[in-house]
Amino acid sequence: MKVAAVLLFLPLFFMLFPALGADAESFAQNRENKVLSVPVQGQIGRPKIYIIRRALSVAESGGYAAVVLDMNTPGGDLASTLEIMRMVSESKRPVYCYVNTDAISAGSYIASCCEQIWFAPKGVIGAAEAVSSTGADISEAMKRKISSYLSAKVKAYAGRFPYRAEVQRAFSDADYVLKIDGKTLKKEGELLSLTADEAAKIYAGFPLLSSGTAVSENALLDKIFGVGNFSLEKFDLAMFERISEVINALSSVLIGLGVFLIVLEFKFGAGGALGLGGGACLLVVFLGAYLAGLSGYEEIAVFALGALLILADAYFFGFSSAMAVLGAAAVVGALIFALSGSGGTAFSFDAASLLDGAFKVSAGIIGGFIFAWIFFKAFAKSPLWRKIVPQDGPIISVESFDGGNLGGSFPELGLKGVAVGDLSPNGKILINGRTVEAALPFGRAKRGTLVEVVGKKDFYFVVKAVKD
Repeated sequence: MKVAAVLLFLPLFFMLFPALGADAESFAQNRENKVLSVPVQGQIGRPKIYIIRRALSVAESGGYAAVVLDMNTPGGDLASTLEIMRMVSESKRPVYCYVNTDAISAGSYIASCCEQIWFAPKGVIGAAEAVSSTGADISEAMKRKISSYLSAKVKAYAGRFPYRAEVQRAFSDADYVLKIDGKTLKKEGELLSLTADEAAKIYAGFPLLSSGTAVSENALLDKIFGVGNFSLEKFDLAMFERISEVINALSSVLIGLGVFLIVLEFKFGAGGALGLGGGACLLVVFLGAYLAGLSGYEEIAVFALGALLILADAYFFGFSSAMAVLGAAAVVGALIFALSGSGGTAFSFDAASLLDGAFKVSAGIIGGFIFAWIFFKAFAKSPLWRKIVPQDGPIISVESFDGGNLGGSFPELGLKGVAVGDLSPNGKILINGRTVEAALPFGRAKRGTLVEVVGKKDFYFVVKAVKD
């Protein structure tokens, strides 16, 4: 009977075995918690918003158990700090802050919203008094308003922690006296800053601020998840995020350079070159603040920029300036990265992939020129070609043109003609029965437009459109 019972239940056991194996596998996976380490280095500004927002999204969609902000910052602007505080407090994954080695000013506010705050052995946090964007002092009334508002924010985001709101206020309010467990930790007239040891001291059974001190992120996670029960991955910044960080760090220099060039333009009148350079510096700073938000769309943005440069050059200069060359380079580069798979948030300079993308783009360009050559050879003398392309007679040299004799050093000045093709702004005009090269100084004119000669270059007439 026993043997029969075993034989009866043996198939049932094998039917359950795959499920048991799956449960065992799931248990093993749960033991290894994936943790995402996000660098928060340098000035806190708008680029950091996009970086941390994307990191939190990756952590949620990628099944990460937690996020660690590897922090070393001297501070930053208030608006960006408040937005990051909100994102961290609302994160669906626990966010730990690792003070490595400074969390000054804005950094301390962001740390206060994290689930846990850990310190490197030489970590320092504090000195969070509000100042202007240039680092200068602001009025006492404004300082009190900002300090009160930020204190309320910290209470809203971190009120569940015993001492965080009080400690954060001591970081930012020189008039506040911090007393905990009968001990005065900060006197009036000074700002509080804490070392790793000071932040970890216990008062009434609770640590002042720190969850502990660790020599590295791995040591920190050993204490949270247990030795060997986690895997740490570094969050890689996308290309636009890196560029945006550099621009943000150099923003003051770029703004100063831009203003300097614009002043020189007004002073000396350099034909617009210095003014354009100054405006470009200011535009770079403005766009740099938002560039990180385009991470993952690098190829699209570069392609669109290149296309705009080409179109602008065609419309305003008739493919006669460097804008078209820069635009074509941007378009080709974007195509190479798109076809190589090296762009996007996983931006890389993998040589083999880039060569593969370059080969595809080069083959396409060469093939396009070959097809165009074949097309012109096959149809240039056909009746269809003569119907499509205006037949405006032979083009003569401007130097040999003798269309009038109106006196002065430029006899053709004032002659009128008609555009035999679109002037965009270069093209051809019919003047006194002859076809010559011409160009508008700005803009474009459609075929059939009446034009007047206003100047002459080496190889073409300068004309302007004339109203009928």
